[in-house]
Amino acid sequence: MKKADELKKALKDLFLSEATDDADEIEIETMLDDIDYSSLLQVLTAKAEEVFEYQADGQFYMSFDYRSRELFSTRAVKIYEDMGTATITDITIASHSYELWLLPDMTFAVTSCFMVDIDKGEYVTKYRTYKGHDWRDTEMTIEFETLVEDLQDLSMLICEHETPLYEL
Repeated sequence: MKKADELKKALKDLFLSEATDDADEIEIETMLDDIDYSSLLQVLTAKAEEVFEYQADGQFYMSFDYRSRELFSTRAVKIYEDMGTATITDITIASHSYELWLLPDMTFAVTSCFMVDIDKGEYVTKYRTYKGHDWRDTEMTIEFETLVEDLQDLSMLICEHETPLYEL
């Protein structure tokens, strides 16, 4: 099976995990029909990154950047974030979210992420824990309409030459 077909199946299965009846399944398949999966796969490949349990990045001169152990044994791409709670002050944002990551084998991983952002990105720390493969087993909520719109937008980036072409 081609990678783009594997991506299509993985996303269809993800969306169908929310379906409650046959009408929902038809609506979901219609929503997903507008995605160019070959282009989307190229963009997601370009956006894949190493995911660390703990990460700190600073823009300050001589800031101390740090990476802990990798959370997954491979690169992944975050395709959705369910923003939970946040505390915002004049210079600091502390937030908690659930993240949905797509792995190269076209399976999903859910993480819980606590982030502190100081001075609008001048210093950012993130702590993640792996919560499992099935979003339904976590406290994550997915707005599927938003996710499909984001995926459609991402698939258009290849047309705008925003990403390199990968041999997959």
